[in-house]
Formats: sequence, structure tokens, C-alpha cells
Amino acid sequence: MNIVKNGGFESGKLAPGWIQTPGSAKLDAEVVSDEKYSGNYSLKMGSMDFIEQNFFPTKAKGNLSFRAKVQSAVTAGPFYVRIVYRDNTETVHFVSLSEEWELYKVPVNSSKFLAKIQFGTGETGPLYIDDVTLDGTKNRLRRRYRIGRRELKKIYGLPDIRIPGM
Repeated sequence: MNIVKNGGFESGKLAPGWIQTPGSAKLDAEVVSDEKYSGNYSLKMGSMDFIEQNFFPTKAKGNLSFRAKVQSAVTAGPFYVRIVYRDNTETVHFVSLSEEWELYKVPVNSSKFLAKIQFGTGETGPLYIDDVTLDGTKNRLRRRYRIGRRELKKIYGLPDIRIPGM
């Protein structure tokens, strides 16, 4: 189960899931359709862009993986992935990107709950990100129960009425 929302940017925009990192001065990052690995869209980041996703209801298992490339190796600058956990520990991974789409994997501590995944750039030319995935454990607390009319009548003493969808 992928716990990254909108990892392929197929909504055509950053939302749902991705936001500009609070406190960053500007955001040139945009979802584009002209350069993509799969699907219809990818994320294009420019110089000094910082985006993040910060709601993860379950623990991660495995690696954060994504496809990425730079437009030109000449203008390629620093690119990093920052993983922040709920206990305020973090890891930062600097990644050297190539001009061809490649799969990158960043280790995630599966014994901790995630607080944030952040992508950031330094002084760099355009780079593209697509297919961001991170497997998570199943949340055993979430269960859906269906309550029928008879149960409602028995539990709450309600008259036998028609409830839409039941």
C-alpha cells in the first residue's frame, strides 16, 4: 500500500498531498505534462524549491522510491531528500541525478512513524520527479462496519424507516 498521496502527480497539480515547505521564500515547482516518466504528469522543480508531504497515518516499510532526472547535467546542482520522523530525528540524503530517468531509493526507518518527506533543490536547473512511492503497513485500527436497519432499530429503538443506501 503506497502511503504517498499523489506520488505520480496525476491530479495535474501538487495537491492533494504535496505543499510548499513553510518558510521557503518561493515556489517555482509545478506539475507539467511535457516531461514525464509515466502517466500524464511529473513534478518540475527549479532553483531553491522545497516541497513536502507531511501526513502519514502508518509506519513505512521499505524505501522511498522515485524516478527523477535533470534537464541538463551542466546546470545540475544539489538535490536532497529529507526524511523527518515524529520523534524529531531526521536523515538527509543528497542525490546526484542524471539526464535520463532513473529509479532512486532512499532508506526509511520502518520502526518510526514518519512526520515529513521533503524534496529540496539548491542552485540548479530544472529537474523532474515522478512515481514517488513508499510502502506502509496496514492500519489495523481502521475498519468499516455496515449497520443495517434491524440493528439500528434494535440498538437505538428507532422505528423501521428507510435509510438511503442500506
